[in-house]
Amino acid sequence: MKLGKQCSSFILVSSLVALIAPLAHADNYVLGVASCPPWKNGDDIEANERLLNMCPRDIAQMVNALEQRFDVKEENVVTLMQEDATPENMYRALFELEKSMTAGDTLFFFQMTHGGIIPYNYKGYNVSGEIFAYYSEEKPENFGTAVQDGYWISARDLRDAIYELGNSTDANIVAIVEACHSEAAGHEIVHNPLLNLDGNDRVSFIFSADADQAATFNDDSTGARFTEEFVSALVSADTGTSLDAVFSVAREKTHRGALNACMSRDPEDLKDLHGHPQAYFENCTQEPAFVDPRGLMLDLKVN
Repeated sequence: MKLGKQCSSFILVSSLVALIAPLAHADNYVLGVASCPPWKNGDDIEANERLLNMCPRDIAQMVNALEQRFDVKEENVVTLMQEDATPENMYRALFELEKSMTAGDTLFFFQMTHGGIIPYNYKGYNVSGEIFAYYSEEKPENFGTAVQDGYWISARDLRDAIYELGNSTDANIVAIVEACHSEAAGHEIVHNPLLNLDGNDRVSFIFSADADQAATFNDDSTGARFTEEFVSALVSADTGTSLDAVFSVAREKTHRGALNACMSRDPEDLKDLHGHPQAYFENCTQEPAFVDPRGLMLDLKVN
């Protein structure tokens, strides 16, 4: 979503599976990050309370589904929520995972945040791209410097951390990002100096919305639409179903649900949307996307 607009935004899931080690000897991990800052909706107390309740709800559902379908041990689960959802804590969690993960292991990294496209500084260069709003009690005065000051994180920095973990452990990563406009990060992932296409690690990303689309709430505004549909598809999938197939079910239901939500609006609101194509496509046509350069999502199977 564009920061400052009403939107659910969310976050990310990562999964690492090696090419050379038998899956029977692999360990699975989950790292979940969820940030729902209290300032998002300004003085709208009710809307902010819904958002604050959304973080624990969605991260619990995602983590539980991943634990259930991928046999993740309780000690291999780390969650960073609200005030704990800082870039520093996320980097520290990845550092600890690097100590224990090896080829054949799988990490599911779930991130739930607000997302937007803004100018910021990356490694000393002025750039523009997707950023993720990690937790802060107050709304930053300048979104770009919030990245530079370490309060928020850019898609490029998150990408680098994930690829460095994969390269150093020979583990494979699937990152599922639940955030508005999240697919805008796709080109930053593909055009990546750390991309290691001939290495033992494989990295894939799933995005909850296209680059020009908001990530919408579910019908009762209690959670993120894509997260809810992905969890539902994962829990109900038959044993042996690929992650690619799970995503396909969630993608279709998310797209259809967003369209139906717009069609059920007040006729005057819908007429106004039809008269503003940019707003219509942004808010009514949510289509999740993915980047899977080496078929990892085809090989990952639910238990």
